[in-house]
Amino acid sequence: MFNGCTALKTAPELKTTTLAENCYNGMFWGCSTLEAAPELPATTLASSCYNAMFQGCTALKTAPELKATTLAESCYNSMFWGCSTLEAAPALPATTLEKSCYQNMFKGCTLTTAPTLPATTLAENCYGGMFWDCRTLTTAPALPATTLAESCYNSMFQSCAKLNYVKVGFTDWSEGRCTSDWLLNAGTIAINPTFECSEVLDMNKRDDSHVPSKWTITRTSPAYLCIKAEEAGAKVQLKKNGSPAAVTIEYSRDGGANWTTVDFSTVETTGDITLTNVGDKVYFRNNGTSATFSQSADNYYQFVMSGNVAASGNVMSLIDNNMESTTIPCNYCFYNLFNNCTELINAANLKLPATTLAEACYQNMFEDCISLEVAPALPAETLVKNCYNKMFEDCISLEAAPALPATTLAEACYRNMFSGCIALTAAPELKTTTLAENCYGGMFLNCISLEAAPALPAETLIKNCYREMFEGCTALTKAPALPATTLADICYYRMFLGCTALTDAPELKATTLAESCYNNMFNSCTALEIAPELPAETLAKSCYNSMFQGCVKLNYVKVGFKGWGDVLCTGSWLSGAGKKAGNKIFVCPEELDVNTRDDNHVPNGWMIMTGTITLDDNDPYNVTIDIEDVKLKYKRAFTETGKYEALYLPFSVTMTKDLLDKVTIAQIYMVSTKGSVEGGTKDVGVNVVVVKTLVEGETTNPHTPYFIRTKTDTNFEFEQEHTTLYAATNAKPEHIDCSTITDKYNFIGNYTGVTMTPEAGKSIYVLQGGALHKVTSETDLHCNRWQMVKTPRSWTETPVGIDSQAKMQIVTLGEDDTTGIEGIEASPKSSPEGKDFMFNLQGQRVSSFNGYRGVVIKGGKKYIMK
Repeated sequence: MFNGCTALKTAPELKTTTLAENCYNGMFWGCSTLEAAPELPATTLASSCYNAMFQGCTALKTAPELKATTLAESCYNSMFWGCSTLEAAPALPATTLEKSCYQNMFKGCTLTTAPTLPATTLAENCYGGMFWDCRTLTTAPALPATTLAESCYNSMFQSCAKLNYVKVGFTDWSEGRCTSDWLLNAGTIAINPTFECSEVLDMNKRDDSHVPSKWTITRTSPAYLCIKAEEAGAKVQLKKNGSPAAVTIEYSRDGGANWTTVDFSTVETTGDITLTNVGDKVYFRNNGTSATFSQSADNYYQFVMSGNVAASGNVMSLIDNNMESTTIPCNYCFYNLFNNCTELINAANLKLPATTLAEACYQNMFEDCISLEVAPALPAETLVKNCYNKMFEDCISLEAAPALPATTLAEACYRNMFSGCIALTAAPELKTTTLAENCYGGMFLNCISLEAAPALPAETLIKNCYREMFEGCTALTKAPALPATTLADICYYRMFLGCTALTDAPELKATTLAESCYNNMFNSCTALEIAPELPAETLAKSCYNSMFQGCVKLNYVKVGFKGWGDVLCTGSWLSGAGKKAGNKIFVCPEELDVNTRDDNHVPNGWMIMTGTITLDDNDPYNVTIDIEDVKLKYKRAFTETGKYEALYLPFSVTMTKDLLDKVTIAQIYMVSTKGSVEGGTKDVGVNVVVVKTLVEGETTNPHTPYFIRTKTDTNFEFEQEHTTLYAATNAKPEHIDCSTITDKYNFIGNYTGVTMTPEAGKSIYVLQGGALHKVTSETDLHCNRWQMVKTPRSWTETPVGIDSQAKMQIVTLGEDDTTGIEGIEASPKSSPEGKDFMFNLQGQRVSSFNGYRGVVIKGGKKYIMK
């Protein structure tokens, strides 16, 4: 119609969707200025309808969309031949071809990318010359057809000089002239052009009608389910158990060139298939007569193997020899397929592509494959009942779990999936927030190498959902957060039972319980010290039964319930709990009856805190946790009034007027040298401990040594509310480190009492009778006290007179007197002339003439120089 119209730039609109033979044949042939093609809306074509339609349109850069899925003979033949500026080809969605349908379609175009060619059944000359002389094309579209048709690929890529990759699916060059000159002058300027083909395709002939000699050949295996020998002499057989539906299976030992048929309606097994050499393979496929396989736990097909082997290829070939389906057609389809194949070592390249599953379809599939190191991918996002149940149970060599992208779960879908996988170190991400009954039950049971648990974001639980999920995971140190506030029966049953390394339990927020919801949850978690708070005020049947049984280090439980329930709700819940712990604290409401002391309630030996907790200097304190917001009473018996004693407490004390009317508490300021004199070979003197009294409003620090003396009664006690009682284990061994020029002084506290003996190279002092006395024989130090240890500084020798100092005096800043100075003697080299000298608190001689200001010591008294 417009043939040779070289000035035509715009084409008319072509609205029709019903075409006729040759209707647009050559319509714009030679329209060298046509820049845009009209839309072509037809989806069903007619013979030669678009033949040569735009041939020679050298200005055409964009092709029209080609929606047709029903083709006709020569429908697109030569359609864009010579469109030298056409850069992109339109999509070609048709899967059923016709004679010469794409012949010469893009011949001479400047294409850089070819369209996908999905057809697997070819027609005569269908692709003949399709990309001839496309000199910029680098990669050919995949050609998946396994069987060729006459002239189907003739001259298809002829003169594609940059072509560097061709992949084909056919396994035979065919007797007809199917590929004549298809790679003539192809890849001539490409670097290392590659031809990928089946491992059985005959490559002995190297020419332009097969594969040019310059091209590198790589082999691809058929996609069918494949068993490959990893050691010589391996054997494989497929057998049936019970009476599953009769299927006909074919197997090939030569890469798919020849197949042996096994009709399971007449036989029980394929018999042993021996793989003589390492690398030998056998492929399995359904012969196309049935779309079913295993059917129940009693009627199924199963592989039996000996010798190390690897599995690869598409498992769906057992039910669909075209491997196009992603839907599993029957319940139990691949049940037990590789169960107990103890020498199957690798399934990384095994494809389980189904996205629509069936009940129990993969159940027990790899159970007891004890040599399996790598699992296949599992792409399904919607699961069904029991689909992965026990899939990898007791695969003791499996180190990594496959990703689990599913967002829709089903009953028991992951139940015991990795149970007994003792080499598994990491769990896959579990994204879903909507659970199903028993969905994660026993999923990682006895995975003793599992170090970290996946996040469990669900807030509403279902019956049995997490039961036994991490039971026996002895390497697990931290439990995942459990944000659920709505529980269900047996939801956390035995979830962490036997997790002996677990030290960090999750917060349990739920206030409404369900039957057996926490039953045995932390049973035998022997490293657990702090129980999660249990805020529920009302109990449910068996809700806490055996919850902390055998938690021998447990030392803290806090509950919100006010009654033990009408049924056995806490049976054996603290049986054996805390046996290896120090102080054990049970916190509960005042209304709870705690008169019965046994494993079903509160065991003997546990401190019950319903109102006030009391600390006494006669009772060791070794609690390993911080206890917040308690009402605390502290009791102390003084030896005498007016004399300092050592004070070391696991909580802070605020100085109130009432407290200061009874006691003086002083903090350690420094250790200094008093009464130094000149003369002899060194300046020597007597050391003193300088303290500063605390005033109203000031607060002591926990785990810190202080001085205390009573002003009135020797039997002293006081109470504080809203106090934090800090863990004894957080105390540092050395708390205050003072120094003089010659010595170091460490004040070391303790909560449990200690017996001290003299030690070489150091001097140990304790407060007795208001003075620091040197320990010269075994001396007992009570709880909540401290000792002072004096050691020479590394660059000094022990000065004369210092080591013989039997007592050390205490100087209190802000007072004119000193305590504990009776019997203090200076060095024999001291001189009375020294009594008029002044020294600062560091023991350095100072003078008012030099403008010194501050606290000074003169003649054993303190003065302020202003």
